[in-house]
Amino acid sequence: MLNRIYFHLELRKILYQGKQNISPDIAREMFSKLNTGYYTSQEEEFIMKLFVKKSFLNKRNGEYEFIKQSKPYNPNVISTNIRLLFLSIAAGLVLYGLFGLYHGEIYLPSKRGSVIFIGDSIYALFGSFLVLAIACIIIVADHYDKRNNEHLYDLALKGLGYVSLVFFIAAWIWNLAN
Repeated sequence: MLNRIYFHLELRKILYQGKQNISPDIAREMFSKLNTGYYTSQEEEFIMKLFVKKSFLNKRNGEYEFIKQSKPYNPNVISTNIRLLFLSIAAGLVLYGLFGLYHGEIYLPSKRGSVIFIGDSIYALFGSFLVLAIACIIIVADHYDKRNNEHLYDLALKGLGYVSLVFFIAAWIWNLAN
């Protein structure tokens, strides 16, 4: 499902925002949908011109064929120290959140004083900690996944970052309201 969302987002960037650097995988996916009714005639014409300009297509015997090959994929490699760092950050966030839930308050130090979350706002802050811990674990899981799906991990991390930010802002507002 994330692959389809990623393809749709990239397609919109190419067609409507003028994105010029296209990966061969996205171009191959777009080429497979030509003449199927997926695109309008103007979009198909634009895609054909772009593919010829980028040397993705070759005309042979009156028909276009896709010629660009994908680069060999090199999986992500994350050093052991970095993996241990992210796992310890994830464990630290969850343990600190659980400690705060147990005591009824979570203390966050800052540059100009500190903030103490009390009451029900600690549940939203714990949710933010939990989502960040999941993001740290996903970074480590990306190292062990050797498939060519880095864009899905990037999309998931960006989404988790936004969800965590929403939880944090909700906790902040909730804490100010108390």
